[in-house]
Amino acid sequence: MNESAGEPAAKPDTPGTAGPASPGTPGAKASGAGTPPPAGSPRADAEARRQRSHLAPPQHAALATKPGPRMLEALVCPLTGGRLVYDASEPALISKAAGLAFPIRSGIPIMLVDEARKIED
Repeated sequence: MNESAGEPAAKPDTPGTAGPASPGTPGAKASGAGTPPPAGSPRADAEARRQRSHLAPPQHAALATKPGPRMLEALVCPLTGGRLVYDASEPALISKAAGLAFPIRSGIPIMLVDEARKIED
C-alpha cells in the first residue's frame, strides 16, 4: 500500500518485487559461476580427466573388441541357438552351425542375422 493512501510500502528484498536479487533467490547469479576451479584443486583435476578421457584410444584394439569368456557363454547364435566362437582376424563371432559370422563393432557384437556374413567351411 502507499503510505499516504494507507497502504504499506513494498520492501525491495521481498521475492516478487522489483528490488535487487539477493543470493539464494531465483535470478541471483551465484558467485564464481562460470569461472574455472583453481588449478590443482580436486575439482580441477576431475575436470581435466573428464576432458582427456574421450581422447585416449584403447590401449590395445583386441581389448576393445574381444568378448570375455562369460560373454561368450551367454551369447548364442540367434538362428540356431548354438555356441559362438570368437575370430580375432575379423573381429566377429562365428556360428559354425549356421555358417554365419556376426560382426563386432566398437566392442558390441551385432547379433542380427541380416548383418551377419555368410562363411564357408
